[in-house]
Amino acid sequence: MKKTLAVTVVTAILTASVVGQDVRLMTRPSLPPREVLNRLNLSVGWKAKLPTDGMRDGFYSLQIIPGKKSPQIVAQTFSGAVSLLDAETGDVLWRTPVGTPYWPGKPVGFNDSNLFVVRRNVLYVLNRATGSQRVYAVDKETKLPDYGLKLEFGPSAAPAADEYQLFFVMGDRVLCYNLPDWDAFEKGTLPPAEKDKELTKDERQDLLEKRSALAPQLHWSTLSTGLFFEQPPLVSADQVSAFSTSGHVLSFDRGTGKDRFDFQAGGNVPGGVGQHNGNAYFGSEDFTLYALNMKGGQLAWRFLSGAPIRLQPQVTDKDVFVVSGRRGLFRLDR
Repeated sequence: MKKTLAVTVVTAILTASVVGQDVRLMTRPSLPPREVLNRLNLSVGWKAKLPTDGMRDGFYSLQIIPGKKSPQIVAQTFSGAVSLLDAETGDVLWRTPVGTPYWPGKPVGFNDSNLFVVRRNVLYVLNRATGSQRVYAVDKETKLPDYGLKLEFGPSAAPAADEYQLFFVMGDRVLCYNLPDWDAFEKGTLPPAEKDKELTKDERQDLLEKRSALAPQLHWSTLSTGLFFEQPPLVSADQVSAFSTSGHVLSFDRGTGKDRFDFQAGGNVPGGVGQHNGNAYFGSEDFTLYALNMKGGQLAWRFLSGAPIRLQPQVTDKDVFVVSGRRGLFRLDR
């Protein structure tokens, strides 16, 4: 278990440093010999191969996300494919092409039932169990689904979600969308698979029209002039927090979008933010790691590292792992 945790933490730190960078490194790596792995007390858990679109393509992002039974890995390619893998076994659960190939995107947002994928200013919602598209409009001429929902602006970071709401940061804006209950609709409306084949053409079209009505609805939007948000918002209890590059932390009421508190770090916050329940952990160029209670805006503690912190801290139930400039990796009691 400790070995798995250590590998997961290191993988997450490395992933955080390269996600979103348009860097194409063509490699053909081979596994280290068994004697080398044995010397490091390591073994190969699994390996998987995902198809790509030739030399132009590659992995855009790799994310480890919690699952109901076991952790999962979401892999996105530059060509737009989204794949979901079982992190324990390496099994590919599904693969779905999303949006226009090679359009820029962001790491995915997720809740228990869905993955929220962004391409430019278009949002795509994938059923986490099957990979099927859940948001679309029906073209009036072709009667075929046109997947995705156009957003007001292009998000500047990955979205954040729970089962009820979806949050975006778009430059100096924070937006909240209410989510429909796709699972409840499908359970109550969709016919069993064997009966679906017996539907007439008109019945299929009617069902398609009913499904297309299910889309996230904008609930509120707030503007913070002079600030720029490029980290995913953090959601907890009755609030959502946004982190600006200049070190401002703004908390908003989830129901109304009204300001709750404004916390100012001592320097810029270029890296990502870690979260554990209602606490946020973020490093600053003022050499400090901050542990902030997002419910009331109180500083729980801070750690002086002796060098700028420019990477996202990784948080477990007990520890916080943080890389500080040339000082190296610290493991802190959470």
